[in-house]
Amino acid sequence: MDIMKIKILIPILVLFSLPGLLRADSGELKPADIFSDGMVIQKDYDLPIWGEDQPGKKIKVSIAGQELSATADKDGRWRVTATAISDAGPFQMDIQSESGKVSIKDIVCGEVWLFAGESAIDANLDKDIAKSSSSGKPSIRYFRAPKQLTRVPYAHLPGKWEKCEDLANDIPAVAYHFADELRNKTSGPVGIILCAVPNSLSQSWCSRDCLRGVKILAYRDDYQEIIQNYEVKISGTYKGLQEINNSGDGNIRYAGAVRRFQMWAGTPEGRKAVKAGEVEQWQEKIQEWVENSMQRESKGTPIAEEEKSWPQMIQIASGVVADPRTSGVRPAGIFNGMISPLVPYAIKGFVFWQGESDASWKRGDIYNQILTTVIRNWRDTWQKGQAQKKGDLPFVIMQLQGVGENKGISADECSLLRLSQASVQEKLNNTALAVSYDIIHDSGEAVPQDSLKEAGRRLSLAALGRFYNQKITWSGPLFEAVSVGENSLKLKFKFADKGMIAGKEGSDDKVKGFEIGDPNGDFKPAEAVIEKNYIVLKIPGVTTAVRYGWGLNPDANLYSSEGLPAVTFTV
Repeated sequence: MDIMKIKILIPILVLFSLPGLLRADSGELKPADIFSDGMVIQKDYDLPIWGEDQPGKKIKVSIAGQELSATADKDGRWRVTATAISDAGPFQMDIQSESGKVSIKDIVCGEVWLFAGESAIDANLDKDIAKSSSSGKPSIRYFRAPKQLTRVPYAHLPGKWEKCEDLANDIPAVAYHFADELRNKTSGPVGIILCAVPNSLSQSWCSRDCLRGVKILAYRDDYQEIIQNYEVKISGTYKGLQEINNSGDGNIRYAGAVRRFQMWAGTPEGRKAVKAGEVEQWQEKIQEWVENSMQRESKGTPIAEEEKSWPQMIQIASGVVADPRTSGVRPAGIFNGMISPLVPYAIKGFVFWQGESDASWKRGDIYNQILTTVIRNWRDTWQKGQAQKKGDLPFVIMQLQGVGENKGISADECSLLRLSQASVQEKLNNTALAVSYDIIHDSGEAVPQDSLKEAGRRLSLAALGRFYNQKITWSGPLFEAVSVGENSLKLKFKFADKGMIAGKEGSDDKVKGFEIGDPNGDFKPAEAVIEKNYIVLKIPGVTTAVRYGWGLNPDANLYSSEGLPAVTFTV
């Protein structure tokens, strides 16, 4: 068969701006996707419950002895709010109207945390670890959000709650270990909602209105132009169509993505990769993807990710890997598609592990403003949706991990970003910082399970000490003040009342990681001595600056006596 003579008709779709929160007009009673069997509800918080039905339908909801009612509005949306529940359960929630009845079973009540970020937070747990630690303990459950980015806020987030004791393949490791520590201290179930998008920029995690109000994250209307230009490219250009029409075969229409695939399939590499008889099949798949993805984008619904399972070279040839519509760079894309559908689900707080992509964009020195914007945006969004005001929701920040040299990110950018993250803890109420640069090192290999466990433990310590009033040391040494002596500087640290050590186990001969700067801006290692909760630095000459923990993978070893690493700083 002549692969150049396939009838393909792809319309060039015009993007329309659709205001508001998009939903599916199913005409049936349906609670929000986050409400599913096995769900965890937040203890001691009023519980918003919402969903869809036909406009004007009266909805009744019963849970834990409470009977609630609402009427679907003109857009088919309804919502009720249950008063706070303290018992662990399990419960059943029944929702009914003239359109039908939905029963949600095996609901438990405990602590619910939303985990969000890039690759490190997305790593899976080894099944053997879950199996050995789950027996006889209150349950840990998780809801893993699918990756979906949308142009406007979207109502649906397909997924379901899973039990870690069922030993699925996609248990999030860091979140699991966080939850394991938490349940040991709170003696109740813990629920994790995971929203992870590798290689995502902070601008994708904020709402569109929020971005427009912040100069450094100004919403880029030209990104929509990038998308429209891409869609013209994958669907074929007017010039290209005209040239084909002039060839004499008026029935042929080539999608740009299909045409590029055809050209590649005709090369020696392409002929080798695409076996005989599979060319037409791939052309049809690519054509279907072009049509479907453009229609979904025009409606403001998520673009399906099935094409990511195609062979890599076919993704490249058709343009899938360069799709700006599903890129973690897309302004407000993640917020619209993954965060917005969760609002106003009752949660205890947030854990955010993001920043590597921003460092690669050289945003280290302004990341404190960016992170502050994200935190305020999420808190304000949840507050507006809550009947019961709980103040600023807790926010735990994981400081940037060690970064591989192959990433092309400078040591200065990584260090500046860590400084920015640390400064937010001092600036915003109800925030806490955990450190990971000493345990997570990006070498291109899978992160060891013991490192993921330690990361989860440190995040849980930050949460327990800061937001659960546990009498524990939850942070490593944090620089507080400096005094000048004769040929020396004396640095005082918080969270070091029980003293500090060199090395996590206190077995290192000397303290490493401190540097002093001269008037020329050059830095060199400094000799450091521990004196209880002080560090004394020897300064042989004029010193204009001191810094600690600088670098891609800082060679720094100051810890609290409890084994928590000192926080990167400069003064």
